[in-house]
Amino acid sequence: GTPTVDAELTNTYWRLVRLGREPVVAGPGRREAHLRFLPGEGRVQGSTGCNRLMGSYEQSGAKLRFGAVATTRMACADDADQEQDLVQALDATRGFTVVGSHLELHGEDGRLLARFEATYL
Repeated sequence: GTPTVDAELTNTYWRLVRLGREPVVAGPGRREAHLRFLPGEGRVQGSTGCNRLMGSYEQSGAKLRFGAVATTRMACADDADQEQDLVQALDATRGFTVVGSHLELHGEDGRLLARFEATYL
């Protein structure tokens, strides 16, 4: 068969598909939560599903750590918990793996915090 090619951490649109143990699906008419790592800048941008997200990151090998993450402040009652959980997951991230089209963020103990899927490479 065709070998699986791992997506790149940078220059990839990473759509959030799982937060902790819970699947994440964007509702009708809602923005999907996603991340984009900007190459050479150490910056990350994206969406929580409601608000825009921006911040910094440091990556070395399989280690990954986010700096302060800021979001815009639009009111989104339906997505407030997801937004808070995503920001907390980014804060707790200490490592990552990319396997095929999936990006997984892991905590200090190796626990899966979030899973993303590359929607285009």
